[in-house]
Amino acid sequence: MIHGLKVYENAGRVVGNRYSEKDTYFTDEGFKLVSGNPITPDAKQVALVHEDFANTNGLNIGDYIVLKNVEGKEIEEKVKIIGIFTSTRKSDSEEYMDTTNLFENIIFTDLNTTSKLIYETDSENSQYGDFEVEDPEKLDDLIAEMKEIEDVFWDNCKITKNDSNYENTKESLDGLRKIVSTAIAIILIISVILVVLILNLWTKHRTNEIGILLSIGISKKDLIWQQILEVLIISVPAFILSFVTSSIATKVIGSKLINSISSSIDITVNIHDWLIVSGIGLLIILVSTIISIYQITKIKPRDIFSKID
Repeated sequence: MIHGLKVYENAGRVVGNRYSEKDTYFTDEGFKLVSGNPITPDAKQVALVHEDFANTNGLNIGDYIVLKNVEGKEIEEKVKIIGIFTSTRKSDSEEYMDTTNLFENIIFTDLNTTSKLIYETDSENSQYGDFEVEDPEKLDDLIAEMKEIEDVFWDNCKITKNDSNYENTKESLDGLRKIVSTAIAIILIISVILVVLILNLWTKHRTNEIGILLSIGISKKDLIWQQILEVLIISVPAFILSFVTSSIATKVIGSKLINSISSSIDITVNIHDWLIVSGIGLLIILVSTIISIYQITKIKPRDIFSKID
């Protein structure tokens, strides 16, 4: 309850935190800090209030309010408002909900203040805790390690694995990956066929030129190196340009596709992957060029000239 202030009904809920930004209300329930600062481990006697609650009671950041235990204990704690938050969605079934569960009546405080209000102690006490892992695949390992902590009465505790968002996102991304991989494979096959055909036609159109060069003493080795150099002059700038254009296209098109699944995933072109793809593409072009020019260099110059009209 908020002592001495106008509230929505008679009481509200106080939630203690060490990191308010990592509370499930903010990570899963759509709460968002609109002004001020979040609660951190070094914060003492502080609070975050809902913007509707603040507007109703004329409260601003820096004001003080008094929290009172309404469960039969004469305990009060004065706290300073350091932040104001909002909720992007409404409470479920508000007309049937107890006022303590309304989003507008939830107040976040530091864990020390909550311990004083509920347990009458200065030491930090927790009813539940949220833990995060950088690699969701290691979540089960973390749970196993937690259960080995000896100072916790695990018979009275329940560990809940909250990885539904990750699993749903992973499933959607796996489906998208299969579609993209199939499309890339088809495009790659078509591209290789087109490159081979174009290089073969390009080389055959230069048959007369090759015959002249061979007749004046230019070696087949030098001709092959000349063709490779010409291909590199065209291909290398093209591959560099492809990195720039693919980066832009990935940001625009890829982000729209991924954001439909999850807005927390950043899409970028990995330069290592680009180098591998470019290297494979360049290798295909070079091999196709060498094969095409080598087939012509096997023809004798007089045979080439005899076919000239």
